[in-house]
Amino acid sequence: MGNAQLRVVEDQMNTEDRKKALDAALGQIERSYGKGSVMRSVNARAR
Repeated sequence: MGNAQLRVVEDQMNTEDRKKALDAALGQIERSYGKGSVMRSVNARAR
């Protein structure tokens, strides 16, 4: 899997920073494993 690097994300990040970090991580996974490799579940509380 190459040079995979994991970083610990602080609990105190604001919502915008969390969204950016998640989008970046999902983009990296999709580039590595292809589109459709991650399925998002819908959660009413997350909206």
